[in-house]
This record gives sequence, structure tokens and C-alpha cells, in this order.
Amino acid sequence: MKAKYLFYLSLFFLQFCAYQNNTKETNPNLYNALDSLSLSLSQKLEKYNINTLAVMKYTDTDGKNNAIGSYISDEIMLQLFLKETFQIIERQQIDYIINEQKLGSSGLLNEDSVIEIGNILSVDAIILGTISDINNNIIINTKVVSSGTGQIIFMDK
Repeated sequence: MKAKYLFYLSLFFLQFCAYQNNTKETNPNLYNALDSLSLSLSQKLEKYNINTLAVMKYTDTDGKNNAIGSYISDEIMLQLFLKETFQIIERQQIDYIINEQKLGSSGLLNEDSVIEIGNILSVDAIILGTISDINNNIIINTKVVSSGTGQIIFMDK
């Protein structure tokens, strides 16, 4: 009886491990899209001589955080960091500033709050984004906002 139980438990564990390994390969389109977006971002940031930046959490269109938004912002931050060209402010520091200053309490940041966050963090620009799920397609909207002027420097979809 114990052997049968251990056999089924082992089989379940192996299926779980196999599923975990396949999840990295299930959506290469998302990874490729983020890689392409990061390259475009990097080129535009270099063109405008932007050295320090903050990457905000990507939210849904209502301004709410979710797992895919966190993944997208983390992946973009990683790709930009790996270029070794930009200084990127850590996310915990950004969240602390937003909470302390009561900025973006609705989840949606406006021009004034972006400028204030940029000034407090001493960054040249802030990367913001929203994600939408339309007919099982993830739509990623990204913009880079100058923290000095509030001017949109870059937008991509």
C-alpha cells in the first residue's frame, strides 16, 4: 500500500516539475515582445541622454496591480539593467516614496505626481505602462515621461 502511495506521489511530483519547466517556453511571444520593447526603450533613452530612471509597476487600465504587470515591469527593468548603460532606482524605493507622499493613491499617476516622484528620486525619466487583455492577447502600452518637464519622450504598444 505504501509503495503504491509513494508511486502516485512521485508521479504527481514529476508531472508538477515537468509543467514548471514548460511554463518558461509556453509564451515566447511575450518574451520576444518585451525584448523588442526594451531595445526600443534603450535606444530612445540613449538618444535623449537619459541615465537614471525609475520603472513603475505596469497596471491594468483601471490602475490596479497584477502578476503579469509585475512580470512585465521586472523584465523591462532587467533588460535595461543588463545593458549596463542606465542607473535604475529599485522598486521598493519607488513604492516607499509613492506611499509616503500619498502619490498615485488611485493607482493612476498624473503628470504632476510623475514630476514629483522624479524629483524626489532624482531620476531623469520614469517608465510607465498599462496592460490589457483583449481576446486573450496581452496589449502592453509603455511610455517614458521626463521627470523634469512631464513631457512624454517615448510611447510604444
